[in-house]
Amino acid sequence: MQLTSRRLLQLSVLLLMSFTVQFSSCSSDDGQPAPQITSITPASGPGGTLVTIQGNGFSTNPLKNYVKFNGRAAIVQYSTENIIVVQAPFEGTTGAITIAVDEKEGSGQVFTFAELQAKGPYYIKFKVNGEWNIYQGLDAGSASCGDCACSSLPGPGEENTADVSICQLGFVTAEMITAFRNKTFTFDLSTSQHGSFGIKRNNIRYWSGRVYDQVGSTLTINDVIPDGTFDGAKAFKIIGTFSCKVAVNSGSPVPSTSITNGTFVVRFTGFLD
Repeated sequence: MQLTSRRLLQLSVLLLMSFTVQFSSCSSDDGQPAPQITSITPASGPGGTLVTIQGNGFSTNPLKNYVKFNGRAAIVQYSTENIIVVQAPFEGTTGAITIAVDEKEGSGQVFTFAELQAKGPYYIKFKVNGEWNIYQGLDAGSASCGDCACSSLPGPGEENTADVSICQLGFVTAEMITAFRNKTFTFDLSTSQHGSFGIKRNNIRYWSGRVYDQVGSTLTINDVIPDGTFDGAKAFKIIGTFSCKVAVNSGSPVPSTSITNGTFVVRFTGFLD
């Protein structure tokens, strides 16, 4: 039996379509569904928050789960087929979480980035290498440190501290502290009055005084409020902001190893004239 040209053309098209479908199925469908997100806990928090994502289609290898918060990559700490624990990026913005596994992507709930909030009356909130920290406490008092008005607060972990100071040539008095209101200080150690900021983390102290280039670094006192007495001296609640560079506090001044900025509510004390 002979086939007409038209019939041959129809058979050729059918064979081509069948081959295309089979090839496409074999080459792109590996049987693995795209990852799905069913819940996130918590749904809000500051950068650095550990977020638990529940769903399915995840990889048991944390390195194969590519998680993003509103487009910004995050670090996966742990994963199973149904759970991922991930650290929210410090520079993240509010938006949907997406997960990609083997080039298949799924998206889910929105994570809301919230500002890190202080819980105590005194705090130093500062940012180092994109990470926000709050060192805080109920008691920020210490008598003036020689020629400096100073305040130190505890941080998370043993022996971690942060301190803000204003140093000058001469003994610190209550009248001098009152005059700090609405003033801006540089971090230049050679000036008669200058700001100072230091932190101790993991037994390593970083200090603004170890950086020789503090161009553009400032500490501003926005308000000075009487705050009773402490250790026989007149106390003041000091509210302000700062931006400076810090380096490991050892040896000679060196180029900065980190840039930090932040806000603070601390307590300075000064003796009456």
